[in-house]
Order: sequence, then C-alpha cells, then structure tokens
Amino acid sequence: MDLKVQQLKQQMISVYEDTKMRIGSNEHLMSSVRQSIENQQFFCEEEAITLPEPPYDKRAHVMVSNLRTFTAAAKYQDQKVAVLNFACAVNPGGGRHNWSFGAGRVSL
Repeated sequence: MDLKVQQLKQQMISVYEDTKMRIGSNEHLMSSVRQSIENQQFFCEEEAITLPEPPYDKRAHVMVSNLRTFTAAAKYQDQKVAVLNFACAVNPGGGRHNWSFGAGRVSL
C-alpha cells in the first residue's frame, strides 16, 4: 500500500474512532443508535414487502443542493430534517481497494 493510501486509511479510522467516542459519551446519541439497531430489518431480494400506509398527512419535501451537509441542514433548525450524504470526500465514486472509504458517511 502506498503512503497516500495508508494516510487516507488512517484518517478514515480516526474519523470512525472519533464518531464512536462521541456516540459513547452522549446519551441521546447512544439511545438513537440503539433504537436504530433494534428497529433494523433485513429483507432478501426475493421477499415481497408490503409497505404500510405512511402515517403523514403531507409528502416529504426533497431538496438537493451544493451546500455542505450541515450548512444545508442548519437552514432548517426549527424543523425535522433528515440528512443523507452519499458522498466520499476522499474518493468520489467509491473505493478501489479492499477496504472502504466510507468514513464520510460515518462522520456525520
């Protein structure tokens, strides 16, 4: 592995470790992660899934912007906001090695 790849890998590990520490030291985050894990379900691709009726009166508003993730989310401070970030700042388009560059998502 060349030096640049080793440095990037170490950076991703550092981001992951920092995220893990922040979750472990914040009861609200810990509770949210536990709830997320407890409510996960796995469906095989062959399984038919019957979706329940949405419990909402209004459809979601989806916005795509060029703003950084939290800059965009901060504009909606008084509202419920979901942030999806599929980007990888280190290797746009995905990894090309046997290990993942997914820490961009981990660091949210």
